[in-house]
Amino acid sequence: MTAETPLLPSQFAELEKYVAVWALPTRQERYDVRLSKSMDELDAYYQAVAPRAEEAIEYLNGFDIEDLPEPELNLLRLLYSLILVSYAVNVFQQPSIPDSGAAFFEMVAEPAF
Repeated sequence: MTAETPLLPSQFAELEKYVAVWALPTRQERYDVRLSKSMDELDAYYQAVAPRAEEAIEYLNGFDIEDLPEPELNLLRLLYSLILVSYAVNVFQQPSIPDSGAAFFEMVAEPAF
């Protein structure tokens, strides 16, 4: 982090410690991280970011999603990771999808942001 370029908008600075791990550009990268983490790590991330999600969405609504500055793009990517982590924490209660065996789905296109 440099003084000129913060990792996140100032009002979300307490979440900066998650940027290196969770503010990843693709869904596959975010999913791979989810699979590599313990439930304690996933829950810690979820508990830190989820309470700020609505505020972050409202904040990001003030920007053109096609032209986000780097701090705002990192915040958006943290929200994308939150979505993936929320399934592990709230639904599956494990990093991977239960009873999925060798099933694998490869996304052929990323959603536009």
